[in-house]
Amino acid sequence: MTLIVEDSGLTAGSIFEEDVRSSLPYVEVVTQGKYYYDHVLIDDERILCLKVRIESFIYIVTGASIVLNLPLFQCDQLEGEVPRRISSVDVHVLG
Repeated sequence: MTLIVEDSGLTAGSIFEEDVRSSLPYVEVVTQGKYYYDHVLIDDERILCLKVRIESFIYIVTGASIVLNLPLFQCDQLEGEVPRRISSVDVHVLG
């Protein structure tokens, strides 16, 4: 753990239109292991880390009926993209 008290910032790019500057102090925690996630959500108590998997639509034919199994959650899905589902969620509790 390291207490960071100097100004910090994020450069403009694909997420922000302009540079983002902050002078708020924060605690930086670096893990020994490396983790790879597709999406990360954070609030004041938790970090939710999501991994997704690509899935095709599944058609199940039983007799005269067809059941379409749609994805439960589509992450940043654009028209024409292959649907993706959450395959795992890691929850890290802060504090």
